[in-house]
Amino acid sequence: MARSKIQALTALILIALAVAVHSAEVSSRGAQSAMPDARSSSSKSSIDLKGRSLSPEDDNCAACHRKGSGQEVALYRNSTHARAAIACNLCHGGDAAAKDKESAHKAEFVGLPTPEQTLDMCGACHLQQLAAFKTGRHFPESRRSPRLDCSQCHGAHLVGSPERNFSFAYYCAGCHGQEYLPRLPEEFQKMLATVDELADAKRTFAEKGRALPEEFVKRRREVRRLIAEIVHPTDLQKGMEKSSDIVRLGDGLKKLLEQ
Repeated sequence: MARSKIQALTALILIALAVAVHSAEVSSRGAQSAMPDARSSSSKSSIDLKGRSLSPEDDNCAACHRKGSGQEVALYRNSTHARAAIACNLCHGGDAAAKDKESAHKAEFVGLPTPEQTLDMCGACHLQQLAAFKTGRHFPESRRSPRLDCSQCHGAHLVGSPERNFSFAYYCAGCHGQEYLPRLPEEFQKMLATVDELADAKRTFAEKGRALPEEFVKRRREVRRLIAEIVHPTDLQKGMEKSSDIVRLGDGLKKLLEQ
């Protein structure tokens, strides 16, 4: 009798465990499905995952925002995201096909993202850069919250096409060298200035109505990648080791446009 009771009790415990595990799995799937994903929204996206634009009449974000100041639309038009057909709702969520604001701003819409939400938005596509950023001093482990986010350096609507007078070297110096933060080493500042100088050289060349040499575009992209691998994780040591080589590469690129 005692043995049968033990067997029955064991069976009940196993059943309870199975139910608990199943409930946890269902809860987890529900939580995950409730989280917004910039790459895959339940709402109708104005671009598909291959980056192809859908018909303009299906995308009402820009049409509606032009009724106001239109500033966001004007900035976006010159951005890297516009050139790649990355539409508004792929970052902000919402329903781009909706005809009214209330409907458009429903589907997991985020209009003014917090720093944490900005990291989630950008990191949905830029996985490697976000992972590197979270290892750096701009994302301290003790806070688990960014001291700054992607848009503060790269811009939001104008990402990839900063104003002509924007300077990465000057921007970084707005914090580094002020009050409690030490000034960045001279070699590091020269490396950052290389980004600005190459951007200026590119604009000047384009203003003459000439197409950029393919070699320049390719090598400039490599210079920017090398610098990003230093800046995103705030790797000062690697920056000091690589800065002279990067500056040398930049000087070579500027000479390429002078030929």
